[in-house]
Amino acid sequence: MVHKSLTSQNSLELIDHNHPAAKSHLKTLRIKPPGSDCLTIWGVYLPSDDLHKREELYQVIQDAISSENDKASHADLPLPYNIMAGDMNAALFKQDVLHSCAAPTLSPTGILE
Repeated sequence: MVHKSLTSQNSLELIDHNHPAAKSHLKTLRIKPPGSDCLTIWGVYLPSDDLHKREELYQVIQDAISSENDKASHADLPLPYNIMAGDMNAALFKQDVLHSCAAPTLSPTGILE
């Protein structure tokens, strides 16, 4: 659900990642309201039974965020804000903390810190 003022100002952009791993697992919406910083919302589905797919998705996300940060830096713009949301199957796996886009650390008890 998006406020009508954003749609009327052409402030929304649906990003297509053109990567096989992203198909039906990753949707991204960029919101650029006039006079405000850019906000990117990531809808992610990380399947629990396919570690290879999870790793591919992490790489797609990491590459996309790095690319956007580079563009902003070269244009002397503020870095975009990113929000991750979606179905991570109710938990991150121990392997997930190895990826830089999964910043939380996992304690020995399995609790995200």
